[in-house]
Amino acid sequence: VNVYGWRLSYDCIHRTLPPKAAWVCMNGHDSLKFMVKPAYAYELLVNAQRFMETEVVYDTPRGKQGMVIPVEASLGLSWAGGVEWKRTPSEAEFTQALRNLGGG
Repeated sequence: VNVYGWRLSYDCIHRTLPPKAAWVCMNGHDSLKFMVKPAYAYELLVNAQRFMETEVVYDTPRGKQGMVIPVEASLGLSWAGGVEWKRTPSEAEFTQALRNLGGG
């Protein structure tokens, strides 16, 4: 999470989004939680998932082996979430979920 998630997401926030549009509010054991203005939430979701799903190659007794850990996402008004996705939702699905939460 630290190498492929936190740092790259932090850089993305500060390089591509307006000031105070988003921030990393929690770096847990195996999760990141963001506070983000609704207009920038989908962009941050797509980028954060892309960063964290980067293939990592390990040397093993069988030679080099690549591994990608799938990233799940949730959207909610608190840390507990509200809507969860096992795969990246389409922008339309995300926008509808955001509207249902009262944020769009």
